[in-house]
Amino acid sequence: MPVRDKISCSWSKWRELASLLVNHSIPLEERAKVYCACVRPVLLYAVETWALTERLEGLLASCDHRMLRYMSRVRWQDRITNEEVRRRCGMENLKHRLRETKSRWFGHVKQREKGRRPVGRPKK
Repeated sequence: MPVRDKISCSWSKWRELASLLVNHSIPLEERAKVYCACVRPVLLYAVETWALTERLEGLLASCDHRMLRYMSRVRWQDRITNEEVRRRCGMENLKHRLRETKSRWFGHVKQREKGRRPVGRPKK
């Protein structure tokens, strides 16, 4: 699934949860936990199998930043950096998360190459 499709799917999930995510009577950290549990997985589903370029990583990161800014009511005109917005929400950098997921998947693939199963039905 192309990156733009994943971004549009995550925005549709965002719209489903928007009444909760922008409700400012709920603490920002709690809303960020809901975001991490419900919206970010839609954005990052099967990311470990993609051949990501810097441009595609940037598209994913900008989508993530826009959602976090919207959730925390921070506008670009406020001159607050994305790192500060992430810190307020208690979130990790998306690019670090992408690299961590890809390296975890690489470990699984590498382990698979070591353990070859014999051909045929298992012996009882």
